[in-house]
Amino acid sequence: GLERVAAFTQMRDELRRLDRPIVYSISEYGKTQPWTWAPGIANLWRTTGDITPHWLTVAGIIDSQADLADYAGPGGWNDPDMLQVGNGDMTPDEIRSHVGMWAMLAAPLMIGTDLDNLSPEVLDALSNEEVVEIDQDPLGQQARRVRVGEGEVWARTEVWSRPLDDGGYAVALFNKTDAPVDMAATLDEVGVPEGTWTVRDASNRADLPSTDHQVSSTVPAHGLVILRLEEE
Repeated sequence: GLERVAAFTQMRDELRRLDRPIVYSISEYGKTQPWTWAPGIANLWRTTGDITPHWLTVAGIIDSQADLADYAGPGGWNDPDMLQVGNGDMTPDEIRSHVGMWAMLAAPLMIGTDLDNLSPEVLDALSNEEVVEIDQDPLGQQARRVRVGEGEVWARTEVWSRPLDDGGYAVALFNKTDAPVDMAATLDEVGVPEGTWTVRDASNRADLPSTDHQVSSTVPAHGLVILRLEEE
């Protein structure tokens, strides 16, 4: 029965009285669109109901974040709930997509699982420093979805892009379909200025040929490839 804005604001004020740094995370499951009122009150706010360790849930949550980029930035973050890698029955490609899209969304990377029993695939996804670096980029700009393919929300291709603090860009080629897809996007489509750009496949830790026109990759089923572009 509490009024959310007043209650969370009172808690913020009490935390500020303490002589220590505190990250203030709030959760009302996105019911009152906290991204519209929580900036300045909290450091992060849940944008969804509880996540579960299943691909359809993860894919649906990613979709729900597409219109929230304007509300996130340094000091205040959209929180699509904790990572479910290590739980459930997600495939290695789904695990990489889960971690990679949270990184593209500049979302908190909080792990809720048994750390003593993580598979090599989960450890590899969580320890990819190139992907984590994108998540923690100081510019703090959440990715925007610049293309949506045909099909249901859980079975289509998408392209996401975000600028980085060093003047580069991170581009995600996201394949929600049940088969591998050859994906490509022009520089103009993903908001990258004209010029020649080096391309680094951050997902697979590999250099790709430079480009002045488009980026491309073969993306596995339920998979993700994040490409980092830096101007030559």
